[in-house]
Amino acid sequence: MARAGRSSAEEPGPRVGELVIVPYPEARERLGLGPEVGLAIDDRRSVVQVRFPLSDRTLWIPREHLEAVAPSRLPAHPLLRRVHGLAMALAAERIEFGDDDEQEPDVVFVSFPGAPLGALERLAAGLGTDAVSVRVEPGSMHRVRLRVRFAAHVAQPPPEQALEREAGPA
Repeated sequence: MARAGRSSAEEPGPRVGELVIVPYPEARERLGLGPEVGLAIDDRRSVVQVRFPLSDRTLWIPREHLEAVAPSRLPAHPLLRRVHGLAMALAAERIEFGDDDEQEPDVVFVSFPGAPLGALERLAAGLGTDAVSVRVEPGSMHRVRLRVRFAAHVAQPPPEQALEREAGPA
């Protein structure tokens, strides 16, 4: 599985944890997407799994149909921005989104190869009040999993993005 820290010479295209767009209108139309920013959450050679929170969809998209974008280039859901920062800092190998309860903030699981405890503590402290809880869990034989429960103000889209979602793509 590809890591966020791999070089683009190894595999071209977005890596796990990067913010991405589908830059081709015809590809977006086939996928039923608007010009929404997503987050690459898994990587399987020729396809990348992308989470689009505004349309509440997760899709496997051919790598060549995606383009990584800098966080400052386009407006992105606040949760994606926070998870992007975590994923890049941890060299994430996989990201999972899940709700513990319909009424609770989003919970995100970031799987990564490991990091010193002090670095994880600094990373958790850097989340400030955006994170309700942060917990390190065993992931698998070769991975560690960071479980982060985000506050409601991070998990919900800003009002202008919520309106865009309800109105649909222009």
